[in-house]
Amino acid sequence: MEKYQKQFIFFLIILISNIALIKSVIVPLDPNDEMTYLKILRKIRKSKIVKYENTPSENPKVSIIIPVLDGESYITPLMASIQSQILEDIEIIFVDDFSKDNTYKNILKAQKLDPRIKIIKNKKNMGIMYSRMFGAIESKGDYVTFLDCDDLYIEPKVLKIAYETAEEKDLDLIQYEYIGSTFEDGDKYEHLSGFVSKEEYYKIKRKPEVKTILFGQRESQGGSGIVYDKLYSRNLIKKMKLFLGEDLIYKHLIFMEDFLISFGAFRCADNFMLMKMFGVWHWHQNPNGMTSKVSEISNEEFVYPEYSNKKIGDYLFIWEKMFDLTENDPDEGIFRLNILYILFVGRDIRKIFSFSYHYEKLLNICRRFYSWKYLTFEIKMQLLQYCRSAVELSIPMKKKYSLFYE
Repeated sequence: MEKYQKQFIFFLIILISNIALIKSVIVPLDPNDEMTYLKILRKIRKSKIVKYENTPSENPKVSIIIPVLDGESYITPLMASIQSQILEDIEIIFVDDFSKDNTYKNILKAQKLDPRIKIIKNKKNMGIMYSRMFGAIESKGDYVTFLDCDDLYIEPKVLKIAYETAEEKDLDLIQYEYIGSTFEDGDKYEHLSGFVSKEEYYKIKRKPEVKTILFGQRESQGGSGIVYDKLYSRNLIKKMKLFLGEDLIYKHLIFMEDFLISFGAFRCADNFMLMKMFGVWHWHQNPNGMTSKVSEISNEEFVYPEYSNKKIGDYLFIWEKMFDLTENDPDEGIFRLNILYILFVGRDIRKIFSFSYHYEKLLNICRRFYSWKYLTFEIKMQLLQYCRSAVELSIPMKKKYSLFYE
């Protein structure tokens, strides 16, 4: 009993410390600001696309890449939001990932009003990883940013200031802050929270910060693992393509691919800056979108409410790929541990793995990390605790598998 009490206390300390680190970059908004942003969000959702009268630039400053699957009702409010941007010298690339509704027709209608729109139509469903990266590779802007069809920028100055700052300081990667909001029906919003940097402006090098930067921890200075709060230079997109490789870009991924893209960006960027300015993000969660219509992509069995084998498989593929990409880097032990921490810390996530056929894959990743030649004793002890906590949830799995021994 004493042994298990010690293990529980050890795990509790780790859990509290990690939660504290994550919360360091999430701040509540001032109630007055929250009301202002919500009013703007509601207004944009009801806005229409207007006629763009100027001639599009052949060499735009920023390309906005928008993968879309069955998002017919989101094209108009998204375009209305993009048209509110002060920066007009932009290219808007929609990548239609084999939609079956009127998405393509609605994009064509929008293109007649705004000739800055370009359309890439996938001949089959390729997934969001390919759609993002192929759109970025085919774009012509000096800088690239990403949006989903159910997202909105509502800060009119954000792209202009981000671009001018990146140009002035010759940055590979610049990140602005965002406000995340989701809603159920009508104007009923579930939450509105701000994600902010700790300093007004600062510049960091990619090492050694990359080992924790995707988790927004204090020593990382608050970077994020999402793709839509950043500008990527054209040169960085080329380096990311080589770093990730065509096989990975063509892999059908629809869950957590943004984490992998962000990891590639931080690894390949020579410099990076956080910009203290909100570029507000609004997430409706398209029920027909790329991360929702799993059952139509393949024959899927849902092993736990809202989680399919496809989703779990994508998670593990991405974690394993990041293990591959950090195999020979002795500075990234903490980064690897945090990858596994995300999988282990949530009780629901651990149940999912316990009941799915992917469970052995997860344990193999643990074994691989455990035998990594750069692993320190301290990290090894934390890893053991995570794994034991996960296995103890499932008696059948506990009997069938041993974590590190056959």
